[in-house]
Amino acid sequence: MKNISNIVIGLILVAFFTVSCEDMLEVDSDQIVLPKDHQLDALNDTIYTMMGIYSQVQELGDRYVLLGELRGDLMDITSDASNDIREIYNFEVSGNNKYNKASDYYSVINSCNYLINNLDTSIIDKAEKVMYKEFSQAKAVRAWTYMQLALNYGSVTYYDQPILSIADANKNYPAYDLNALAPVLIADLLPLQDVEHPGGISLGDDMSSYKLAFNVRYLLGELYLWINEYESAANVLYDLIDKEYTNTRLYPYDIELRVVNNEFTGGFSFSWDNIFDLESSEQITFLASATEGEEGNTLDSLFVYYPQVQPSSVAVENWEQQTYYHSNTLSKEKDMRGDGFSYVKEHNYVASSLVFDPSLTENGLISKYYLTAGQIVKGVTVCRDVYIYLKYAEAVNRLGKPNLAFAVLKHGLNKKTINSDEIIPKWEKYSSYTDEEGVFYRYTDFSDEKYEEREVSLVDETYKILAMEGVHARGCGNTELADGYSIPELATLQDSINYVEDKIVEELALETAFEGNRFHDLMRISKHREDNSYLADKVAEKYADKEAVKAKLLDETNWYLPK
Repeated sequence: MKNISNIVIGLILVAFFTVSCEDMLEVDSDQIVLPKDHQLDALNDTIYTMMGIYSQVQELGDRYVLLGELRGDLMDITSDASNDIREIYNFEVSGNNKYNKASDYYSVINSCNYLINNLDTSIIDKAEKVMYKEFSQAKAVRAWTYMQLALNYGSVTYYDQPILSIADANKNYPAYDLNALAPVLIADLLPLQDVEHPGGISLGDDMSSYKLAFNVRYLLGELYLWINEYESAANVLYDLIDKEYTNTRLYPYDIELRVVNNEFTGGFSFSWDNIFDLESSEQITFLASATEGEEGNTLDSLFVYYPQVQPSSVAVENWEQQTYYHSNTLSKEKDMRGDGFSYVKEHNYVASSLVFDPSLTENGLISKYYLTAGQIVKGVTVCRDVYIYLKYAEAVNRLGKPNLAFAVLKHGLNKKTINSDEIIPKWEKYSSYTDEEGVFYRYTDFSDEKYEEREVSLVDETYKILAMEGVHARGCGNTELADGYSIPELATLQDSINYVEDKIVEELALETAFEGNRFHDLMRISKHREDNSYLADKVAEKYADKEAVKAKLLDETNWYLPK
C-alpha cells in the first residue's frame, strides 16, 4: 500500500499535464493542474491529457530495457557499472535502487484512471464519439502498465478509480498476480479491438504521436500467452496481422551479402537497421523521449558513450554460430544482425560517423539505440511488427502446430507457404479436409491475394518477392533454400513442439536482443513448460558462478523485485 500512498503524498493528483506539442517530451514540465481545474469536456483537453500520460510512460523506458535485459542471458555489465545496475544484474535489487520505483507505474495507472472515469465518451461529432479513441488508449496504457508491474513485482494492487486523497489511498484494494490480473485486463480490452488510435500530434519533423499508442490486439495476444490461452492468442494476433495488414505486414528488412561467381565478395547491402528508425513501418509502439544534447538519452550513455553494460558472450555466440545462406551450395557462419548492427565489436559499422570506441568493453558496444542517432525523438520500442509474428509462432506451436510455427521463421506467412502441404501439413492448417481441399482454421487463413507474391521493379529489372518472408532471413539470407535449417525427425509431437519453441527463443535473441523483452520471454516459456530450470539454465550461462545463479533462479520468488 506504500506505493499507492506515495501517489497522493507526492503528487495530489499525479501530474495531469496540459502540455504543448513542444513540451510533450520534456519530463520536467511544471504545467500541472488539479482535478477541480481539469474538466475533460473538450476534445483538446482530452488529447493533451492523453499526451501527458504518454509523457509519464516515457519515464518507464530505461527500466523497461534494463530490467528486461540485465536479468536475461544477452546483456552483461562492465567494470564501470553503477551499483544500481549491478544490483539488477545480480538479482539483489535494494529498496532504494533508482530503477525500483513501483510508484512510478501506479502514477501512470492513476492518470489513466482519472481520464477513463472523467471523460465524456457520449459527445458525438459527425456521427463519431470524438473522445472514445483517448478513452480506449487510456485503457490500453493502463493494461500495459499493470502487466509490467505484475511481471516485475509478481503481483499488483489493483484499482480502477482515480486515487485523489489519502482516504482513497488507504482503502483496501485487491492484490492480483498475473494469472488473476490477465483475465481482468482482457475483459476490459476486448470491446476496444476495433477502436482507432488517437490522431497524430507532431513531435518534430516527420514524427507524430500516432506511434505512441498501444495496440489493443497486441496487448491481448500477450496477455493470452501469459495465461496459456494459446488459441485465443493465435486468433487475436492473426486478426492483428490480417485486419491491420497495412501497418503489420512483415517487410523484408534484411542484410544481403554480395556474391560473384558463387563466392562472397565481402560487400553487402542492408535495410535491417532501418527498423530502428522510429518512423519506419516496422515500429508499432514506442516510448518516446526528447534527445538531451548531442549524446541523446540515458540509454545512449549507458550503452555507448560511458558504457556500463555490454553484450554477453552468450549473445555474441548466438549470432556467430548461425549460418548465412546464399544458396544450397554457398553459405558462411554468422548471422548478419550481430556485429555491426546490434552491437559493434570493431569499427566496422556501416555508418562512417562512429564517435565511440568499442574497445572500451570486452564484447563491444550495444549499438541498437545508437542507430537512431540524429533523430529529433529517441525511443524505446514496445512493439514492432516482428514481435507480432514471433508471438503468433509461439501460440500456434503450443497449439500443436510446429510446422506452421517454424514456417514463420523459415518461409514467412504468405499464400505460397500456407498452400504447400510439404511445408505445413493439412492437419496443422485445416480444421477439416479431403485429398483435394480443406477448411482453414480461423488463425491459419493466409490465402487472401494480399499474401501473394508481388512484382517489384528496380531500374531495368523486375523481381518477384514474397508478400512476407521468414524472420530468420533477415540476418541469415536465403533460408528458404537452406536444407540445414529445418525441424529434424523427432520421436513425438511434444519433442517437435519443444524443438521449435527453442528455435523461436533463439530467433528472439537474434532479432530482438537488448530491446527489453528477454527476461520476460524466458519467464513465459518457463511457465509454458512448468519448468523453472528453463529460465535458470539460460540466464546462469552468462555468469562465472553458474551453479549459484542457477540455484537462486530455480526459486521463482527471486524473479521479482522487492516491493
